[in-house]
Amino acid sequence: MLQNRVGAGQYTQIGYDTTTHAVYIDRTNSGDVSFDPTFSGVQTAPLALHHGQLRLRILVDASSVEVFVDRGEVVLTDQIFPDATSTGVSTFADGGSAILARLTAWHLRSIWP
Repeated sequence: MLQNRVGAGQYTQIGYDTTTHAVYIDRTNSGDVSFDPTFSGVQTAPLALHHGQLRLRILVDASSVEVFVDRGEVVLTDQIFPDATSTGVSTFADGGSAILARLTAWHLRSIWP
């Protein structure tokens, strides 16, 4: 589905698993995960697709990812610790195909001087 904070071999993966019918955030490669063996992992939430479609609103900042699915039906939030250079975004489909109907991105300025 989507990888954000991509760079230097790091990424946080957000997706939907059609076999388990669950939305997920995978932070196993999201940056520094070495400080605690239980930090790295995948968080999931069950979700049935409506007419085969999925709407995601994803908010990403320096150390967190929030995913709002289908207008808040499911919400996942995770803390991440990527390198400052990991600023890319990419999309993917694994074992099938997907259509990205629309993507809108905003770059917000910091409130700090």
